[in-house]
Amino acid sequence: MENKKFFLLGGLGLAIAASLVYGIFSPSAKRPPRPAAEDVSSGVDTLDWLTVPARTARRTSADTWGKNPMVVKETFSGETISGFTLSGILWDKTKPTAIVNDQIVEKGSRLGDFVVIDIQKDRVSLDDGQDKIDLRLG
Repeated sequence: MENKKFFLLGGLGLAIAASLVYGIFSPSAKRPPRPAAEDVSSGVDTLDWLTVPARTARRTSADTWGKNPMVVKETFSGETISGFTLSGILWDKTKPTAIVNDQIVEKGSRLGDFVVIDIQKDRVSLDDGQDKIDLRLG
């Protein structure tokens, strides 16, 4: 056991030493040499040897990419059909619930003559035996 520790520490030390030697003696990427003073035509020291690509500013507006995050809409994402307003859906695989007309409903709940027959991630289906209504979130 002591020999294993000794060999592991020795190998680690050797790897560290090799890394240091390589870092000290390896060639590094150097920038091009600065031109001599005679090469500068106007007598002013220019930085032609250091070129930076020009960047162009692109102006965009919220209309080009969709929503403006700084504008808060006063409307809700629910839909009103036949007097029913879907305000939200609380999705759960085992027991999904929804908020319709400010009431929390689940599958089988009654809303007047209508019964909630299905709740999906984006819609709630109501049925009264004659008509079926799908309320969708916007």
